[in-house]
Amino acid sequence: MSGSIRYEAPTAARAVRTLTAPTFENPTKPEKQADGAYDELEKDVYMNELKEIKKMKATWASNNQVIFNLFLSHCSPEMETKLQGMKTWSEIDETQDGLMLIKLIRDITHKRDETAQAMLDVVRADKELMLCIQSEHMSLTSYLAEFKARVEVIKGAGGKPGLHDAAIKLVCDEKGLTLNALNASGADAANKKAEVEKEATSRYLAALLFDGLSNVKYAELKTHIAN
Repeated sequence: MSGSIRYEAPTAARAVRTLTAPTFENPTKPEKQADGAYDELEKDVYMNELKEIKKMKATWASNNQVIFNLFLSHCSPEMETKLQGMKTWSEIDETQDGLMLIKLIRDITHKRDETAQAMLDVVRADKELMLCIQSEHMSLTSYLAEFKARVEVIKGAGGKPGLHDAAIKLVCDEKGLTLNALNASGADAANKKAEVEKEATSRYLAALLFDGLSNVKYAELKTHIAN
């Protein structure tokens, strides 16, 4: 399939920017009246909304394939060769999933094309996350999307972004736990360790995200938190 995006272009642009497919919720089906029949007006509204949702889903499916072909057409022969060597390429090529193609290109661009990671690449991925900040003219949505993308780069390289020993200790102190207890043998200790690591990681990343907020846009909030 080829062509251009003619309908729902803003939705497609947002999906490409955030690398997240749009979601479409079906309308709530009206309840039957006492006589077992539907109110005709409510029924008509429901059917029209349902028809519109189906149309939007079909439009997105079509646009996603257009995105696939647009991005693929701008790939160099070298990039196409790398894409074809990836494990998920067959599925992506068959479904013509534009967003998955972009993610795959991003992975290769960040040198995550299933080859051994050079130490410098690992360091740079960590560094890019730590230096992710919201510029004065950057929207909160764009900043959040960029932050998440850098987190995913580290995860894709086999790292654990936000998993910090000091953060784990803080959570342990709050819960009255010791590191020795977490590292003990047994299923209970293993489950508790996983729970603590998950909470510590989430809170560390949340703090890092907050710290990177614009000092211009959120100066008052950041000062309030600091005090």
